[in-house]
Amino acid sequence: MKIIYFISLLLLISIYNSSVNAQLCPNCLKENQSCKDGKFGTCESGTFCAYGSELCTSYIKEGEKCEEGHNYCIPGKRCLEDVNGIYRCIDHSFSNVGEECTLDSDCSTKELNCIKGVCKLNTNQNCLYNDGNCKYNEYCECSSTVYDCICIPIKTEGDSCSTTDECLGGLFCFSSICTKLEILTHGIGSPCTFSGECNSNDGLYCSNGICQEFVEPKSTPCTPNTTSTNQCSKYQSCSCSDETCYQTIPYPPQQNQLTYNGDLNQCAYDNGCALGNYLNYYSSESCVSKNCRKLICEMKSQDYMKQKGDDCGRDAYKLELYYIFILT
Repeated sequence: MKIIYFISLLLLISIYNSSVNAQLCPNCLKENQSCKDGKFGTCESGTFCAYGSELCTSYIKEGEKCEEGHNYCIPGKRCLEDVNGIYRCIDHSFSNVGEECTLDSDCSTKELNCIKGVCKLNTNQNCLYNDGNCKYNEYCECSSTVYDCICIPIKTEGDSCSTTDECLGGLFCFSSICTKLEILTHGIGSPCTFSGECNSNDGLYCSNGICQEFVEPKSTPCTPNTTSTNQCSKYQSCSCSDETCYQTIPYPPQQNQLTYNGDLNQCAYDNGCALGNYLNYYSSESCVSKNCRKLICEMKSQDYMKQKGDDCGRDAYKLELYYIFILT
C-alpha cells in the first residue's frame, strides 16, 4: 500500500510539473483579468483563475468567511464550518487516529471523528487500507475485502517480514528482512543505464550511458508574456513575480534521492506521529509538521521550492491540495 501510494505521488509530481514546465514564458495576469482561453494557471501570486467567472481572483485568507461549496481559500485551507457553525477558511486534515482535534474536519480521514478532543474511528468502522486510521506504530492490513481490515504493529529496520507493506515507510522487505535500500555508488565515468545507478549523493546522473556530474542551471532573468520558450532550462520556469528562472522539477540526482530516502518516515515514527495517505503534512498543527518540518520541506515539496525558513516554498501547499483532490 505504501509503495503504491508513493509511486502515485511521483506520478502526480511528474504530471503537475509537466504542466508547469510547459509554461516557461507565462502570460502573467493581474487580479480581475480574464484567464480563459488557455491562460489558466498564469494568474499572479496570491490569485487563481476562478471557475465560472474565469477571472484572476484573490484567495480568501485564513479565518475569513467563505461560501459553502466554493473552495476559494488560500492554498492549504478549506471552506469548512468552524466551532460556531460559520463557514470560514480554516486548517484541516492535520490529525490522525489518537491525535488531538477540535472539529471532525481536523481529522485526516472520513473514517475518523473528533470525539472528546481526539480523532477516533467511527463506530463499527475499520482502517480501510489507510495507515492514517492506525496508530503511528501500526499499519492497516486488509484481507480479501475492505470490510476485513485491522491495524497491525509495523516492523522497523532489521525485523523479519513477508511483504514490504509490513515495514516502516522507506524500508523494503528484502530477503525476509525490513531493509533500507542504499543509493548505488557508481562513480563518475562508470557505465550506466539509468540515473539510479549513479551516486546521486555526489551529484551524479546517467547521461549518454555514463555517470556524469549534473551541473545545476543558474537562476537567470527571463521575460514573461513572450512567445520564446528557451529562456529557462527544462528544469525551470519563468516566475511572474520577479521575472527570474526558478527550478520547478527535480534535478536527476534529487529524484534519485527522493526515491530511496525514508528519513521522513523514520522521523515521524521516532516522534510518535502517524502519517497516512490523506494527512495535510504542511499544516503547522500536524504532529509530523511540528517535529519534522525541515524534512517535509525537503522530501514532500522538494527543497528546490523552498524560499525562506521552513515555509516549504510558494508552491508546496498547492501540491498538497493537488494530491488531496486527486486521491479523495
